[in-house]
Amino acid sequence: MIMKKSGLFALTALIPAFMSTLLIALSGCAPPAGRDEIKLAAISANVMGLFFVADGRRLFEKNGLSPALKVYQSGPLGLKHLEEGTADVATAADFAFVAHSFKASNLRVIGAIGKGGGMQIIARRGRGIAKPADLQGKTVAVPKGTVAQFFLGAYLQRNGIPYQKVRAVYLPPAEVVEAMRKGTATAACVWSPYIEEIRDILGKEAVFLQSHGRTDYYALLVTRDDVIRERPAVLEKLLKAMSDAEAFTKAHPEEAMGIIAKATGLTMDQVRRGWSENKYEVRMDQGLLALMEAEAHWMIRNNLTSKRKMPNFLDLIDVRAMKAVKPEAIGIIHRESDRH
Repeated sequence: MIMKKSGLFALTALIPAFMSTLLIALSGCAPPAGRDEIKLAAISANVMGLFFVADGRRLFEKNGLSPALKVYQSGPLGLKHLEEGTADVATAADFAFVAHSFKASNLRVIGAIGKGGGMQIIARRGRGIAKPADLQGKTVAVPKGTVAQFFLGAYLQRNGIPYQKVRAVYLPPAEVVEAMRKGTATAACVWSPYIEEIRDILGKEAVFLQSHGRTDYYALLVTRDDVIRERPAVLEKLLKAMSDAEAFTKAHPEEAMGIIAKATGLTMDQVRRGWSENKYEVRMDQGLLALMEAEAHWMIRNNLTSKRKMPNFLDLIDVRAMKAVKPEAIGIIHRESDRH
């Protein structure tokens, strides 16, 4: 068929517009040139602040990454997505990693990006709780398989109370808040930002139980064996972004607080209250290994796992990316050969 001249000109005029639209559509399906795509799973917790600072300041992009970030309530959820392959790297507290390590052995810690000490037990003043012994027989809401569960166990142990003597109710963090709001739980053990929400809900009715001894916990970066094997340069870029976020947080704490507040849904006042409890630093120290071993022993002793032998956590830590980016921050004993 012979096309009329005017129709041919019209079609020719449409071609540039069509190609432009096509290019725009295609650009949304692939990472920008020179950037590596990475799927990230993060916990909504203040101690994971460097992750949110890196995202808010576009430090992932500045270090050659094109991130797809999803935020979860707890570490076990992020580790589940990591195990399923829908995430490449997840943040998790040490206890969540330890609990998961009894089930699967293909996950590895590649660094720590924070250290927290702000775990607390909060209770309703009018329910007859003023001291640790008062928790016996009371309903305590806590997220299962998280560092909060370990903190509760350690707190009870320090105060001579068997774990089985409290009525532990296992709920996701947001539901812990609701249980305290409705009064279906007498006390709760959870991390920031949820602890601040409960405190503001209870107001003058809130009472915090003092802890004799501090139980710190670590904010970890966790990935799979195949990511370490196939994408080492991507993990190095990720740790460089975390290191840049650390430097920014130290130089501009107020701005960092604002970014974390926005990411976690807290007010600036709520973030500021717990700021001194967290240490935002890219590091890997020996205390992490000791803590994970203590947590594993506690899980076995309290029949929270069917396994009777704990994993070798030294085999579950890979420092190669950290060594390439920030070797001076490695204080943990590690093997110089094999995978380490």
